[in-house]
Amino acid sequence: MKAANWSSTPYQVSAPGGWPAERRGRIVRFELDGTVGWGEASPMPGYSLDGLREVERSLQRAFSSGEHAALALRRDIEKLALSSERIASASPAAACALECAVLDWLARREGISLAALLADGRELREEVEVNVVATPVDLAAGTLVEKAVQAWDAGYRAFKLKVARPGSEVAELRAAEALRDSLPEMTLRLDANCGWDVSEVPTKLSDFSPFCPAFCEQPSPVGTLASLRNLPTPFAADESVRSAGELNTLLKPSAHSELAALVLKPMALGGALRCLAIGQAAAHAGVPLVVTHLMDGPLSAALSAELASALPGRVLASGLAMHPNLQAWAVSIPQLRGARAGSAGLPGLGLKLETVPT
Repeated sequence: MKAANWSSTPYQVSAPGGWPAERRGRIVRFELDGTVGWGEASPMPGYSLDGLREVERSLQRAFSSGEHAALALRRDIEKLALSSERIASASPAAACALECAVLDWLARREGISLAALLADGRELREEVEVNVVATPVDLAAGTLVEKAVQAWDAGYRAFKLKVARPGSEVAELRAAEALRDSLPEMTLRLDANCGWDVSEVPTKLSDFSPFCPAFCEQPSPVGTLASLRNLPTPFAADESVRSAGELNTLLKPSAHSELAALVLKPMALGGALRCLAIGQAAAHAGVPLVVTHLMDGPLSAALSAELASALPGRVLASGLAMHPNLQAWAVSIPQLRGARAGSAGLPGLGLKLETVPT
């Protein structure tokens, strides 16, 4: 096998006033036959199942094995997906970074976009809508409605409100009412991040129902969504997508009448190929998708947008907006276009990292 050059570089960025305020991760570089591919491992504290320690261990094992380089040379996408799945059991973020670097390398070598590589002959969607997120910072600062109106004027039509924070129910209901009053035509979504007990969900969603939310992301903990029935507002599965057993249950024809969407996050699920497989199953079941980065770095954002362009079925407004942490990176992300996102149409990810913030 030809010699491959793997390396990883730590990064750290701070965004005072942003959310989350600090992110750390590693940038993976893969060089073979004079072509370079890039990947990013950036687990989100409090959300991801892995951390930087698991990332570093998994990367070192993968670099030593040489398996990914061999798969790249053979263009063996099916075995690459299996390898990513094995690595993801220890570190989804490391699996995402390694897989992304190989896919970026393959697409660059073939002169096609990463989205075209993923689609494998299927027609790409030109763009997807982007949603805006209201964070706890926005609620605390009292700037939520102002932010929403500015976003609406900039072309955004979907707005996600974080809810289910302890002691904040009244403020969250008032925020939802203010958003609906200010922008009656907007698509309002809720995101509870597993914050309600499953027994509370019907009542909590009834409280928000006057404001006509399209759906609520992950209203209760992993393992409970399939038991939800007769809700005033449907739910979207986010954290539950990481559980293969629960995901299979939710996608059964008899089970997904309450399911409005699946949320796909390559960094949390172990890479774009796992997301693609889930997307194919969701399309077969008629369940829409939402694609989201993890408020992390430019490679993650670019990968998520390329994936959104390549997925089958229906893709709803997705979490692909610019965010404060990206300002620390001296790189343009052509996939992110304000209220729209899509493939850059350039070889691979179309990004070149000159510097990594530390």
